Amino acid sequence: SYDWSDVDQYAISAAAAGLKPVFQVYGAPDWANRCKAPTDGSIVGGAPCDPDPAAMAEFLKAAARRYSGTFQGLPKVRYWQVQNEPNLNSFFNPQFGAGGNALSPRIYRRILNDGYRAIKGVDSSNVVLAAGLAPLGGEGAAVKPMAFARELLCMNRKNRPMPSPNPCDGGVKLDVFDMHTYTTGGPTHKAYDPENIQMGDLKKL
Repeated sequence: SYDWSDVDQYAISAAAAGLKPVFQVYGAPDWANRCKAPTDGSIVGGAPCDPDPAAMAEFLKAAARRYSGTFQGLPKVRYWQVQNEPNLNSFFNPQFGAGGNALSPRIYRRILNDGYRAIKGVDSSNVVLAAGLAPLGGEGAAVKPMAFARELLCMNRKNRPMPSPNPCDGGVKLDVFDMHTYTTGGPTHKAYDPENIQMGDLKKL
């Protein structure tokens, strides 16, 4: 019952214009979610809630196959981004567990790893982008981007790998790391919180 007509047209129009699109899987099908996102008005409609990594991988595989350049004359899409701002509750849930511990980086790591294998399994030349991180976090709504990146990559507070064994043994699968550098100041502006990222903090990240 899926209707891909709009997405098909995006791919066709981009190819006709000589562009190389980046397709972002911006959520999760209802059947892939293992919980319900809050309905308090703070959530952008359809925000994923604890998506099942295996189910998401199947969906990503299906999408990559459709836009593999071998299906019904549709053009090939090579660049794939897995989710959007998974450190912000408007786009990914849950962010925190009991005691305020960050959950979203651990959940997202499995989704990224399984999704990477699924997309590359269709075509090894595909390029997989990790989701761009929201630049500001805190107040229970978002994991701060530096903290999210460390947890995602199993690094300690000194930005060094955690001793093995750790959840990242075997690697974190991605070709491109993405950071959304929306800024509250000018191009050299730095965040007041060292765990947040603004344009002037990119070297730190």
